Amino acid sequence: MDTLDILNKALKLEQESREFYLRAAKLSGEEETKQMFRQLADDELNHYNFLQRQYASFICDDVGCAIPELDKVEPLDLKEPIFPTDKKAVEELTEDATIEDALLFALGTEDKSFKLYRESAETVDDPAAKQMFMKLAAAETKHFETLMHRYESFYGYPR
Repeated sequence: MDTLDILNKALKLEQESREFYLRAAKLSGEEETKQMFRQLADDELNHYNFLQRQYASFICDDVGCAIPELDKVEPLDLKEPIFPTDKKAVEELTEDATIEDALLFALGTEDKSFKLYRESAETVDDPAAKQMFMKLAAAETKHFETLMHRYESFYGYPR
């Protein structure tokens, strides 16, 4: 898969994640959890916008452009998974879903994003693309941690 194919897949994933978080925000009766999901939706929109600029850059001159907002994010070690292997996320958010369902689904979504970016960083040859994917993987890890802290505050872990 080349960089443009990866970016297309990433754009779709970020868009779907944002839509999910906006929907999940409506499930919670607790304002702090609603705000967490809204913030995650905003983050996914920012990622989508970053990826669009990167995509445009690759189309124009086949060289990645700097993403100033990611300058503050440290690339991470891509060898470690972030989603616990003994916990499964639900595959879809149904109409009668609970906030626990939404949190588990969101954890799975962040895990998928992390894996896409980690694997992409390992497969691309372009150093700028590699750095971009490593930083996006780090950002998804932060989302995962935010969701896991919320999950643990409600339900404890492991359950």
